[in-house]
Amino acid sequence: MRPDELSPEVSTLIRDRIESYEALKALLLLHAERGLQSAEEVAAHLNLSGSSVATALASLAQQQLLTRSDSSGTAPKYRYAEGPHDATVVALALAYSQQPIAVIRLLAASSIERIRADALRAFADAFVLRKGK
Repeated sequence: MRPDELSPEVSTLIRDRIESYEALKALLLLHAERGLQSAEEVAAHLNLSGSSVATALASLAQQQLLTRSDSSGTAPKYRYAEGPHDATVVALALAYSQQPIAVIRLLAASSIERIRADALRAFADAFVLRKGK
């Protein structure tokens, strides 16, 4: 493996379960701190937009990398969800600390690929004949 290459497990985690830079940073923060935090707290700690962090946290919870705790009358809070992905998240944190450019490059490439796939799907759907039209 070249020095700028990521392990297959880390690459798969990024491609399949991390959709944005905000999601990457939030996952790494919550993995390191292991406490409950709201989107606003995470956003303030990372100096990122609150709405983009809230979207990222919801996505990570959907991917089962975080758990969501809802208290009545308060904003949801999130914490890292321990599980079979633990070793890969540790490897991701190490890779990001040692090779941030490689991690960001793969994250960007994955995002572009998702956008292309969505555009192709929308284009193909435009030609689907539906009853009643």
